[in-house]
Amino acid sequence: MSNAKDNFSVADLSAALNAGDRADLVNVLKNKLLREIQTQHDDLEAKFFEERAALEAKYQKFYQPLYTKRFEIVNGVIEETYFVISSWIWIIQIFHEVLFDESKKRKS
Repeated sequence: MSNAKDNFSVADLSAALNAGDRADLVNVLKNKLLREIQTQHDDLEAKFFEERAALEAKYQKFYQPLYTKRFEIVNGVIEETYFVISSWIWIIQIFHEVLFDESKKRKS
């Protein structure tokens, strides 16, 4: 059989503690919960940084050819002819887009 001392309720506990002790107990519980939440946050953040590092590494492979081309242009490694032709092609494409937009606006 169970002893009366073994059974207690929150009301009994609350009555046994003075107001200061109850406030201290509430603060201890709040701090414990906040630490648990912070731990969950830290775990998510660690996963975020892992995934971000993997994504950055993936895109670094895509960026590398662009960096190489940029290096070659800046340092004069690419022939001027290629650069001039590429520049004119780019200018013509932009000009075409502008004309296309203007003709589209006029038709509207």
